[in-house]
Amino acid sequence: MCLPINNWKLQFTVLLSIIIITTKFSEGKTPTDYILCRQCGTDVASADSLANLHSPAAVTRTNESLFGLDEVYVQSLINPLHIKFNVVTVLESTCVTSARFWVSDHSWFPGYAWKPCTCSRCRQQLGWAFEPLVSADSLKIRASNKGFYTLILDNIISELVSDQLLIVPHTVTVR
Repeated sequence: MCLPINNWKLQFTVLLSIIIITTKFSEGKTPTDYILCRQCGTDVASADSLANLHSPAAVTRTNESLFGLDEVYVQSLINPLHIKFNVVTVLESTCVTSARFWVSDHSWFPGYAWKPCTCSRCRQQLGWAFEPLVSADSLKIRASNKGFYTLILDNIISELVSDQLLIVPHTVTVR
């Protein structure tokens, strides 16, 4: 493979990427996928933090291959305004809540209060943070280790998928 690249920084970056990917595969590990904000590309969560938490309010439930994993639990939930959201649940996320109080009404998960959750960079709504009612303190901007997040599938994207969407610069040619 010949990569005639005029820019030494780009050449170094491509070489370093190849070394990192080759090293991960040679160690027998597959690279972990990350969940990104679809609007700005900020890391939202690791695919390792996905959790199959069931909501009794789910209209539909399916297992799908997403984020480099098989059998990711996707639920369709409807809010009081009759808007349907396809969501996945994660135990850890970088999204933040800006609402002042946790809300217990209309919770899709009994025993949990919720707050809207937004991207820490661009403020796009990514989903909701859920916190047990007993620990839902208004000062918390993230869910505790007993809480979790639901992320709206339409507002997130897999890092592996987003990497395939990037356009290769014209200065790089592969022979």
